[in-house]
Amino acid sequence: MDLREEECPFTVLKLSKAVRALAEGDVLEIMVGRETAVDDIRVWCEGTGNEFLTSEVAPTIKAYLRKV
Repeated sequence: MDLREEECPFTVLKLSKAVRALAEGDVLEIMVGRETAVDDIRVWCEGTGNEFLTSEVAPTIKAYLRKV
């Protein structure tokens, strides 16, 4: 999902809505516009019980999570 144009708190709000639509075990790739959004996603995963898998910064900032 492309959240590169979103600012906090909308990044996490839109992420939350998208994850609710996933099946358990599905992996979601999230593209964001700032590296601090990756930290927001990691914290959101910890708080919701979803699994933060990894992130990368080049050429696009991305994070990956698995719905649990």
